Amino acid sequence: MIGASTRKMTYVCSLALLAISTTVGAYAYAENYPDHPIKLLVGFSAGSGNDTAGRIVGEILTEQLGQPAVVENKTGANGSLAVQTVAKAKPDGYTLLVSNTSSITVNPLINKDIAYDPERDLEPITTLLGYPLVLTINATAEKTKNVRTVKDLVELAKSQKEPLTYGSAGIGNLFHIAGALFVKEAGIEATHIPYRGGTPMRVALLSGEIDFAFNTLDTVPLVKDGRVRALAVTEHERWRDLPDVPTMDEVGLPSIYISPWFGVFAPKGTPPDVLSKLNDALSGLSTNVELRKKLEAIGRVEINGPKAFAEKIKKETAINKEIIAREGIAAR
Repeated sequence: MIGASTRKMTYVCSLALLAISTTVGAYAYAENYPDHPIKLLVGFSAGSGNDTAGRIVGEILTEQLGQPAVVENKTGANGSLAVQTVAKAKPDGYTLLVSNTSSITVNPLINKDIAYDPERDLEPITTLLGYPLVLTINATAEKTKNVRTVKDLVELAKSQKEPLTYGSAGIGNLFHIAGALFVKEAGIEATHIPYRGGTPMRVALLSGEIDFAFNTLDTVPLVKDGRVRALAVTEHERWRDLPDVPTMDEVGLPSIYISPWFGVFAPKGTPPDVLSKLNDALSGLSTNVELRKKLEAIGRVEINGPKAFAEKIKKETAINKEIIAREGIAAR
């Protein structure tokens, strides 16, 4: 009959062998990763800044890892559908997310039914870039054509019988948060008009359907050709492509500081060695001149590692939570 000490020894040895086999298996998996194409989910439409960033990520991963990395646009719910798809995906490094500030640090705060928790369900790999939002008006519309400064816009708002209107890319989107913050800090009244994305919001601004909006840098060409006028940017320094446009600090509204980002994520539980491979591959964006130039067309290149990215998300989520509660922003 086998004694208790013998059974205990057998159990300990079995655990040790399991641990060794698991470690060896994980190492072999990482060594062979990737051996088939990688899917990059983007929660916004083709042609958006998020989509552009995703396709640049696809290029660098394809180059560095030797397997195709292909973008799949899964739009809806202000980017949330793509996030929850990746959150539920197999954590094997073959389904990744290229997402933005709104989807990660805002959506979970305003939608109680959302099907993901970024901290619980996602592994941050790296940020890609950051950028300011731009406060814009229609430069040719009858109502706003003479608005050349933030002060002019505030005075126009205060002179109207009916509130001005401002657009966003959806309820709780950063454009909405920025607009609500501006209305409060400037002491004016304005009605929020949400759209299904940044592109239809810009169309509404150009048609005169709304009076002002906070925009991404996608609006810079419209500023250059005179159809849109930029009044201020939401970072502490002026943007390189809009050198004559002041910061919110300069116009007397320093509390309006918003610096969105794009970043790359994997499902929680993805093997550390696979995450390391992905991070190393993405760091190539810092030195690849052609791809870095493409990124710089939509923002300021910021390639940070997982730890710094996770800390950034935690900090910004806390700030956004405070703003959302203060401004009474809630999803429908």
